[in-house]
Amino acid sequence: MSNSITVDRRFILTQVDRVTLVFPAHLVAETLLVERTRVLNLPFYDSAIAGCFHAGGKIVPLVSPAQFLGVQTNLMREFLTVVCLGESAEHLAGVGVLVDRLLGSRMGEKLFSMADSDRPTQEQLFEPKLFPKELFQPQRLHGLAA
Repeated sequence: MSNSITVDRRFILTQVDRVTLVFPAHLVAETLLVERTRVLNLPFYDSAIAGCFHAGGKIVPLVSPAQFLGVQTNLMREFLTVVCLGESAEHLAGVGVLVDRLLGSRMGEKLFSMADSDRPTQEQLFEPKLFPKELFQPQRLHGLAA
């Protein structure tokens, strides 16, 4: 069994800790570097929501895929690398996904293969179902009456 993804599309390759997170380009609206001081924390939401920031006249929720990938990420950097998702991303349209860095883009039938790679990373194809819809629901503060 091959450990490769075979498609005839363009992809944006990113890195989150030791995982190469691969975004189908049709899901990506843009990529941004966001100054950490521009991110507003959202304390009553799931810990995967790193906050939100203002870009292009819109409020962009910022989500970290680290806990869903089982890895760590550094939110204390001065600049954050964000992949902003477009309308094709279903319930994630308008959301910014926090990644450690951009690796580039690729096209072709055989995108990559772990067997051909000497990188000590795992590859994960990004799909909107990576983040549950309930992620964006505010959570109750513990100890408050309903």
